[in-house]
Parts: sequence; C-alpha cells; structure tokens
Amino acid sequence: MERIRQVISLALCFALGHGQFSQTGRGGGAIATGGGGLPTATVVLTFDESSNGNASNGDAPNKDFYTNCVETCPAGSPSPANSGCISHGHALCSAIGTCGGISAVVSVTQSGTGTHGLANGRCAGGTEAPDAMTQTFGGATTNPCAAAANWGGATGVANGLNYPGTVANSHEVVSLTANGTFTNTSYLGPAKFTATQAIIDSMDSWLDSTCIIVSNTTGNGIHAELDENQTLSTDDYFGPGHHFNWATNKWYFCYQGCSGWKEMDVVQDGTGITITTWSFPTNHAIWVVFFFHRDAGCTSSSGANCEWMPRMCYQDVTAGTAQICGALKDPTTGTWPGAIPVHKAGFTINEQNTQTQIDSNCASCTVTFDIWKSFVGYHL
Repeated sequence: MERIRQVISLALCFALGHGQFSQTGRGGGAIATGGGGLPTATVVLTFDESSNGNASNGDAPNKDFYTNCVETCPAGSPSPANSGCISHGHALCSAIGTCGGISAVVSVTQSGTGTHGLANGRCAGGTEAPDAMTQTFGGATTNPCAAAANWGGATGVANGLNYPGTVANSHEVVSLTANGTFTNTSYLGPAKFTATQAIIDSMDSWLDSTCIIVSNTTGNGIHAELDENQTLSTDDYFGPGHHFNWATNKWYFCYQGCSGWKEMDVVQDGTGITITTWSFPTNHAIWVVFFFHRDAGCTSSSGANCEWMPRMCYQDVTAGTAQICGALKDPTTGTWPGAIPVHKAGFTINEQNTQTQIDSNCASCTVTFDIWKSFVGYHL
C-alpha cells in the first residue's frame, strides 16, 4: 500500500454509519430511498484502471509505476536515501550510471496512456528492486469474468447502481521477476483521476470490480493487493486496502495510516455463514468486488470510525463456482472493517485512484497479474 502518497443481495445489512449488521441506522443521516426501502445511488464518476480511456468526466489517466530503486544520484549518493520504510534497494530505476556502487538497472517493459517511468514508491512495500518489471494497459484480450462483471444491477445494495460491465481493450498486465539474492520486493501501480470538488466531495461510496489471474501463488511471500484512495478538497484521505495472502488463503484489510493488516471475513447473504478462507488457485480467473462507504461529515478529526468496507463479492470464474456475496466483518470488532481517514496536506486534492500491488519474497521467481479493473463512484 502506498503510504507516503498513498454484490448482490443485501439480506443482512446496509447500516451505513455504524458498521453494524442490521437493516436500519446510518448514524442519523437521511438518505433517499427507492423501492424496497433501498437507498438510491447517483453515479458521479466511473473509470477503468486497465484501459487507456478517460474517466467519465473526461479526465485522462495518470498512471504511476513504483518499486524500491535509486531514482537519482546527487553528489554520488543514491536517492532517495534509505530511511525508515523508504529503501532504494540494490538497483537503479533507470540507466543513470553507477551510483554509490549500485550499477544494476531494473529492466522495464511499459506501455499505455498516461504512464510514467519507474520511480521509488517510498514505503510502497518490501525493500528491494526486482530484476525486471512489466506494466502494460489497454490490451485486447477479452475479460474472462465478463458474465460476472455484466451481471446487471447491484441488487440489494442501492437502486440505480449497476456493475461496470466489460470494457473493450482493457487488459492490464503487471509483473515482476525477483532477484536471486535481494528477494523482498514489490510492484505498485496506482491509476489516478482528478475531478471537480463537487464530484469528489459528493462521492461517498464506490465499488471496485476486478477480474484477476495470478500466475504464481506458491512462491514465498507472494501477496495480491487491490486498493482505492480518495483525497477530498479538505485534504482528508480515504484509503481502503484489500490484501490476499496465499499462505493463509485469507483476505485482509488495512486503511491508510493503519498499523498492520487485519483479517476480514464475509457473512454470506442468505445463509448467514461466516466465510474465513477462500480458494484462489494459480491461473484461475477470479472476480472480486469491494464496496466502500464514508459517513456524512467523516474527516480526519472524527472521533470514531466513519469510513467502512461494508461488502464484497467473490467468484472463481474458471472453476465455475457460484458467486459469494455478503457483508464484510472485522472478526475482532464484529462490525464492518472501519477506520478514521488521515490528513494529507499537500497531496493532490479532488483525486480518486485505484491501484494494484504485487508483493514477493521468493528468489528468482516471476509473478504476473492479468487484470481487468473498473471503478464506479456514487452518492447515496
């Protein structure tokens, strides 16, 4: 998770405001309701991380590319300097010449609209650079999760809310090949879009629909991370992170500013069964949707949790298993995973992003993510 910058029926809940598993109460906030007492969603921003297209408001993509590497060499010293969680690793981001005894250069394959050259992620994850990295957007390969992604309205969540469907030319490929000795590495790729203050400040909810195929799930320390981040005009920064660990077969959550990853479970719609582990096989197409909501008046000065991960859906499309949807639960608190946003003065305001991260700690291994990811931001 970038620290320094950085569903289908709701039988159990939509208690936005307190993270409780009930059908009533949003901390006193009134919302518009439609048929069946559901809130009415007004969609205000959509975009696709994986394509080369603009957001629905016309803003062009701005896509960063991070690992732990040397960016520059002022006075012969690698920069950024190693400090705390910031590490420049053992390799150069680009061919700037030997610096402080470091001469290896990360081999980069990159293409797509709005991309930027490889840079240091400054606490993005791990401590080292991989030998090689790939970041490409806008491929023609069809989304293998099309049936799930086009399933229609997000029934039970809100009236007027649909899944984003499939987008042509939206195949994203990201990968890293780890060094044989310096193994603790990561790839981080945020896709950022800016909008008006009116759009971003009104966007109190979103869904992030991802189809992902992972080529290597057995190597040491391999994790997948799927995040979103939002910066309001007040410099309040909302950053829900979702992390899958194949060593435990569990999903974990962490918001910006958190002290560590925590397990999150799903209370399945209809059955009420709590699901704690998931099947995520190598080379299977997995469809996963995460939902987010922030309460009215939620700021970094709030005295209690006011941003929430209320819900997710999951399906192993390759295996043909049924979709599983339900309320997310922090097993420690028994409520939705929640937090208080952080204050990030100086960050780009009125910005929304999604991001994908690979973590790896295996020698000379290659990890590739094939991704089709779309975002729908809305107001309740």
